[in-house]
Amino acid sequence: MNVATLVFERRIRGVYQAINLTILSAWLHTCCWIASGLLALVRMLLAVDFQLVRVRAELQGDIDKMLVCPQNTKTDPFPTDQQSAN
Repeated sequence: MNVATLVFERRIRGVYQAINLTILSAWLHTCCWIASGLLALVRMLLAVDFQLVRVRAELQGDIDKMLVCPQNTKTDPFPTDQQSAN
């Protein structure tokens, strides 16, 4: 083992590891950008699809009867099927 070349070998090994980590980091960064772009595209497609869907709701009933509840009565203003059968 040559002590003089040991320091240079370690330095070369460290540079090699740093280059590998830099390359790995660059690929990871690239993959994250691609994934981000794909997610943005999917969100845009879903937003377009959701804009085409319209929800329509129709309420049936007497709104005055629903909003006004007499104070002195103990009856339920919204009877269930079992209560209305009695």
